[in-house]
Amino acid sequence: MPFQNITLAALQARLAQRYEQATFWAPASAQFALNESLRLWNLITGMARHTVNVLTVVDDPYIVLNIPATQQWLKVTRVSVPAPFRELNPTSLAGLDASFPGWEKQTTLTASGVGTAPRYWAPAGVTRLAVFPADTAVINGGNGPRTLAVDGISCASVLVAPDDFLDLGDEELTAILGYALHVLSFSKGADALAGTRPLYLAFLKAAADRNAVFAASSFYRKIIGLDWTRLAYPLRAASSVAAADQLIGEGGNGSNGQRGGRGGQGGQGGPAGQPGVSPGT
Repeated sequence: MPFQNITLAALQARLAQRYEQATFWAPASAQFALNESLRLWNLITGMARHTVNVLTVVDDPYIVLNIPATQQWLKVTRVSVPAPFRELNPTSLAGLDASFPGWEKQTTLTASGVGTAPRYWAPAGVTRLAVFPADTAVINGGNGPRTLAVDGISCASVLVAPDDFLDLGDEELTAILGYALHVLSFSKGADALAGTRPLYLAFLKAAADRNAVFAASSFYRKIIGLDWTRLAYPLRAASSVAAADQLIGEGGNGSNGQRGGRGGQGGQGGPAGQPGVSPGT
């Protein structure tokens, strides 16, 4: 699957070739549809990945990421020590509160059982994270500040100028162009939208091949049609419901008393809802 640098102008030309008819859209509409397709593709697959290096803050667990102005991050995916390479364990602020009470005030010198370097990281915002334990300055006997490599997913680049480009493989390009055509078909009405639905489904399938979590989601399975077989079978058979009603009775109609009378050996059924009474008791 070779990757190639493809510009906005080339994408618009490929889009027209893919339609195989006289185009019904303006260049601005094609640009919008392509950018919408790229945004959704990146949202599902995490195509736009970046890494920034940050320094830990001495005696402070919180670190602000120095994200370039041209990027807008969606989430942090991994934090590691570059040399020697070691990944920090991901957790959450709630997880740190539960596992290490008072963790915000602990450092590599005071925390016990976690070593002499940060071991855990937790997201504290889109461009802010927390590490535990916090580094201590070398002058105070610690090893900080130290460099951490932070990997994350950013928003997809918006193509504006004709020579703006992206690196795309053949499979990605086919899926992205197909969904762009589906977006453009909204302007032609319901029939055209229904006609391009297979392109939408092919786009989702291609994205699911690159994201196992998305492929297992109920959202994807319902759209793609994998969950319709579940709806063909009732959760409980009618015979099972009827049998359950017989066992529990229905609202004091005497059925409980009748079962009580049958349960006592040689006994007589009592009032509704009371067990039978055997002679001589």
